[in-house]
Amino acid sequence: TESGGRHRGMFQFEVYDNDFSIDFQGAPGNNFAGLVGARSGTGVVFNNRISVANGTINHFFDMIDMRHENNNSPIFLHCDGGNSWDENRAGESGWHCLDQVGVGHGDLLAGDLPVNTVLGGQKWPRQATEPVYYWNNSVSCSGCPSDVATPTPRSSTIQLNREFFAASKPGYTPLIYPHPLVGGTIVADPAPAKPTGLRLL
Repeated sequence: TESGGRHRGMFQFEVYDNDFSIDFQGAPGNNFAGLVGARSGTGVVFNNRISVANGTINHFFDMIDMRHENNNSPIFLHCDGGNSWDENRAGESGWHCLDQVGVGHGDLLAGDLPVNTVLGGQKWPRQATEPVYYWNNSVSCSGCPSDVATPTPRSSTIQLNREFFAASKPGYTPLIYPHPLVGGTIVADPAPAKPTGLRLL
């Protein structure tokens, strides 16, 4: 929502069972602020293994609320405690911000100049708290910070044990691979049939 125009934030993500390997040999000493980052939505990040050579990363997974961090949108403006698009709980400086990390389902917003289709006007869409869960990720990296594998919020609107948990998600089951209906075989879409019955006018 901090981007130009009418864009909304990502709704959901799942990052799991990956092997990330980064080698900065072409630019030794280089540095990534974060390998995986979220600026909105909810999800899970687990069972990932990260190996970094000839450089460092500050965080494996970081989260930020750009509209709260002085990045205004031309449509949704700044999440500062006085914006009708945000929840604006007392003393919380805008929290919950529209589409921030750790929120999910809410009222539908529609239109190029969006309106809340349930409440009318430019109003907080009553998004439910849906935390991010992060567990069992490992980082192998010489020179990286000791807490590089720890999830890192970069906004005060995103807090441990509220918008995210460093624990497995209760009741969550990852997708089975290969999917039972596919059986591990990728079937290409067949070529379309040749058109018939065409006439030139």
